[in-house]
Amino acid sequence: MNNLITRTLTGIVFILVLGTSILFNPVSFFALFAIITALGMWEFYKLLPELLHDCRAILSPQPAFVVLTAYAIPASALVIYQALQAMLPGKRGSLTAGELVTIERSAGRLISHAIFARWSSLK
Repeated sequence: MNNLITRTLTGIVFILVLGTSILFNPVSFFALFAIITALGMWEFYKLLPELLHDCRAILSPQPAFVVLTAYAIPASALVIYQALQAMLPGKRGSLTAGELVTIERSAGRLISHAIFARWSSLK
């Protein structure tokens, strides 16, 4: 419950700061989003090992697959590929990683939405 209250208060403060930065000027808005991106990346890298440790603890002795997906993170798929590889030492299977993308209709450009890593013991 304490985490919920903390996140709610943080959200309220964020909305107030965001509104103020939009009204103030574009530079403050850009600076705010640069700080938010940096803090989001820091939290992602801080929590990922803990998340994978907890996932490893609840895996069955012979898991069939593990999928890890991270949305809106400006990171390489190699980050979660290597994290998943470290989580499953000695497990036989195939490990792949990549990006989830949308193909833009007009120019055919790829728009990245997320990164993923997938391990499977199935053939």
